[in-house]
Amino acid sequence: MSRRRFLRASAAGCAAAWSVSHPLLASSVSGRPYADNLKRLTEWVIGALAGDGIELLRNLPSGLTRGGRERPDLRRLCWLQNCNLFGFHALREFELGIAKTLEESYWRWYRKAFLDVEERTENYLPLGKPPAQSPPAGKFYRTVIKESKQGDYTLGTETYRPDWLGTIEDDDPRSLLKFGALGSHLRNDPQQAQVYFKKALALWGGAGFRTPRREQASSFYTRYLAYALIVERALHEHIPTGIRDAIQQRLWSVQDKDGGLWTNYNRDGSIPALAKKTTEIGPLTLLAYSDGIWR
Repeated sequence: MSRRRFLRASAAGCAAAWSVSHPLLASSVSGRPYADNLKRLTEWVIGALAGDGIELLRNLPSGLTRGGRERPDLRRLCWLQNCNLFGFHALREFELGIAKTLEESYWRWYRKAFLDVEERTENYLPLGKPPAQSPPAGKFYRTVIKESKQGDYTLGTETYRPDWLGTIEDDDPRSLLKFGALGSHLRNDPQQAQVYFKKALALWGGAGFRTPRREQASSFYTRYLAYALIVERALHEHIPTGIRDAIQQRLWSVQDKDGGLWTNYNRDGSIPALAKKTTEIGPLTLLAYSDGIWR
């Protein structure tokens, strides 16, 4: 058997082994809210690992949207930020062995493909770490995408450009939660962090977080639900019980039978054709239930 076929078979064997109940994983989620959901999601994330010497999470493991559109480009795309960065940090608490393997692969590819790229962008905020360069108040650094072709796969990462800033808008839940609340908290400005958090919660509309793009689209973004729970942990604040329950119910209602989470959902709970099960929303949700980052 060639080395290439051996690696492919090894990766397939690893995924298959995790398709059944794993005692260590069951122990790590025991007693947590939505324990069964977390277990199935963790197994789905592990099953997203690519073989062929890549050993990274594929962005869209199935290669399909909910509507059945084929996206082989996304199936062979491995984002270091934010899918794999979120992935190995999230898995540390739920399956340490796989997390270490993924982390080693992450840094191996970073050094090989993106050595000249600043790796510590604002994607580090959900991990409890500020970016390498702090933006001005009320701003965030927009990301610049870098890609590298490696065999059958494309590896992608992000960096920042000092002259390319975005503004934290009062009607944008993502910027309020990620860049506003988390950014302020990690810059030791708890008062401003709470201001941003309250503004974000004011956008809750019962089914999801309202956003300017919501007026042009027919679905809500699942990631905003995960970010709200992450910010609650980070700030040691409490989302009003009724809203918190609704957020969690909505979040887990989009979990598919294979354990993955859909990126989008409609007001009535149905999943739109454009939705995907990506390794961004999966690990991001695991981070929302992680006890190891925000203490």
